[in-house]
Amino acid sequence: MREIKFRGVGNKGNLIYGQYFVLPIGEHRIANYFTGENEIIDRQTLAQFTGLFDKNNQEIYENDKIKFDFDYSNKTFEGIVYFKNGSFYVDDNCPQGHLILGCLIENKRNVEII
Repeated sequence: MREIKFRGVGNKGNLIYGQYFVLPIGEHRIANYFTGENEIIDRQTLAQFTGLFDKNNQEIYENDKIKFDFDYSNKTFEGIVYFKNGSFYVDDNCPQGHLILGCLIENKRNVEII
């Protein structure tokens, strides 16, 4: 079971982490009940927590740019995390298709946020 939380850029230009909601007047907000932060956010910066962590134990969110090892050629690849059809994927511009983020982590591919 993963924690459902979000990240977005607040109206002061800082990153806010917590629960996402929209007020009836149309304001998009994130509230962090532990810190008391509750700010209007830029909807374009909203990102959901994947429930997964990189090799440095950093939370991975949608739209994060990550690097990882994929094959045994000692090459490092890069991609952007996104959500589609109930899963988080990595768009690495590979024509064969995109990779499932959870598989990269499970297979110890040195996933790291950059």
